[in-house]
Amino acid sequence: NKEELQQLLNSRFQNWPAEIRALAKATKADEVIETSVAELPISWRWGEDDVTLLGDAAHAQLPGLALGVTTSFGDIEELTKQIRRHGLNRKAIRWYEINR
Repeated sequence: NKEELQQLLNSRFQNWPAEIRALAKATKADEVIETSVAELPISWRWGEDDVTLLGDAAHAQLPGLALGVTTSFGDIEELTKQIRRHGLNRKAIRWYEINR
C-alpha cells in the first residue's frame, strides 16, 4: 500500500544528504509511484533464426540512466559491421549478438 511505500522510501534514503531525506519525507503517500525494475538472466537470448533485438528491446537497463538511444546507436554500428563482414545472414546476426 501507499503508506508502506512511503516508509520504504524514507528508510532507503535515511543515510543520504539532508536535502534528499527532506524531499523523501515531504512526499505524500498518495504521490508515491512504484516502478518495478528487473534484471534478465545472463542466458537470455536476443534472437532466433533471422530475427534479433536491439536497443531497449535487447538491453535491460535502468530507465533513469537515459541510455536507450546511445545503446541503440552502438547496436546499429555493431550490426552494420557484422553485416559488412559476413553478409546479410544469420551468421552476421549471431556475431552481432555475441559482440553486444
